[in-house]
Amino acid sequence: MSDTSGGGDRGAPPAPGWWRAEDGNWYPPAGGAPTPPPTPPTQGWAPPPPPAGLAGPTTAYGPPPGPAPAPGYGYGYGYGPAVAPVTNGLAIAALVCGILWLYWVGSILALVFGYVAKSQIDKSGGTQGGRGMAIAGIVLGWVGVAALILFFVVFVLFLNELEQLEDFDDNGQFGALLGRLVGR
Repeated sequence: MSDTSGGGDRGAPPAPGWWRAEDGNWYPPAGGAPTPPPTPPTQGWAPPPPPAGLAGPTTAYGPPPGPAPAPGYGYGYGYGPAVAPVTNGLAIAALVCGILWLYWVGSILALVFGYVAKSQIDKSGGTQGGRGMAIAGIVLGWVGVAALILFFVVFVLFLNELEQLEDFDDNGQFGALLGRLVGR
């Protein structure tokens, strides 16, 4: 049986050194000038053989790959719909406690809730959101603690001044000074 596609007989190589590809055709060796395959017997007119170098692939890799898939259409079924992260409840609580202060108890709670929420969000792998709220709660908590410390320092200094003023209260100076401080 003869092959008219340039491959010759599919059973034996047309010349020494030729090799058979996966498509079943015989191809010339990679090095040197290829030996032309024997021309099969034809009836009537036959096209001339292709020029050297265009006779077919000269490597053992087979035909070139097909076209790339259209953009937006990948292989397989994909990953499914994206799921939005759930906001961590402790992050919300930290922000609310940081805003309200609740006589500085809220500041302490904002710090505790904020640090715990931030840790949980970091460990969640993206399934929980609210990291910004947790950080805002932590910042407001520290602002509240700083205000509490400042309040105690001012209070102690004020008590110290009161004690020193009581020594001079024999003549009623304390009442007059206190009236000036209050604005009477």
